[in-house]
Amino acid sequence: MNNINDLVSNAVQSSLQSFWNNWMSNHRNLAFFISHPIISLTLFIILILTLWGIIQQIPYLLVKFWVVILKSPFNLGKSLLTTNNNDAITSSLNVNQAKLLQEILTQLEAIKNEQINIRKELEDSKKIA
Repeated sequence: MNNINDLVSNAVQSSLQSFWNNWMSNHRNLAFFISHPIISLTLFIILILTLWGIIQQIPYLLVKFWVVILKSPFNLGKSLLTTNNNDAITSSLNVNQAKLLQEILTQLEAIKNEQINIRKELEDSKKIA
């Protein structure tokens, strides 16, 4: 009887050991983590913390999304109104700028005429002297 128990025990042990060795050779990455529990635990904690951070950001992103969706009609209306006001302001600025440019051009023309007169006087004074 003892002999049969030893045979059965050895057969089960041999079968489990071959299964374990076969599994470890086919799954090298998992075998590494099983063989190095400190590295496995550290990476597991980092993974859990990263997932926790992502899960915490989901409600924040949903709130921001809905705020943008609900504000968009108001922002659109505001942009349409400011565009119309800017057109009116721009047209009045264009009229004012045109007047200002005309005044500047007349002043520049007067300065140019004055420079021509000064040159003529200098040339005349050189001829006399």
